[in-house]
Amino acid sequence: MVKKQTRKRKQFLFHSTCFLIFFIMLTVCGCFYPKSMGCPQKNKFEKAEILTKEGKYVGAVQEYNNIMGSHSNNIIRAKACFYAGLLWLHPDNPEKSRVKALKYFRLVIKDYPESDFKDESKIFIRLITELVEKKKNISRLEGKIKSLKQKQKKLEDTQRKLKEIDIGIEKKKRESLLK
Repeated sequence: MVKKQTRKRKQFLFHSTCFLIFFIMLTVCGCFYPKSMGCPQKNKFEKAEILTKEGKYVGAVQEYNNIMGSHSNNIIRAKACFYAGLLWLHPDNPEKSRVKALKYFRLVIKDYPESDFKDESKIFIRLITELVEKKKNISRLEGKIKSLKQKQKKLEDTQRKLKEIDIGIEKKKRESLLK
């Protein structure tokens, strides 16, 4: 029972960390342009943020994909790619997908190696990979537990039957001694 609480706590901490990093990145990074210049992509980033706040995560990912496809600035493209990856991990996203998130984070590392988001992407890749490995390990261990419980039940049944046989033998011995 304690192990389940620990696993749930780890998952909660992982999702909370993802959301916190996502929130910090959204609020701190901006669009890399001074406001006086007027950032043409800022509206698209703002639209993606609004869609995220409304819970329309797939739409927000599509906005980030549009930014990646239409902008020539690698800094902005890397930012959009990284944020798209984060959205696939968002705890409230009903369609969350570690596989899709990994795809975006790997794209940041591959296509934008000079990006500020490279290190964060590496961290997320490692966290996701470790999480997947731990879940596989948990599944394997749960299978072993189930198998051991079945063996235990069989042994308990055998033990009960042997006790019944011993009691029967003892009764017969007493009966034979009384005769």
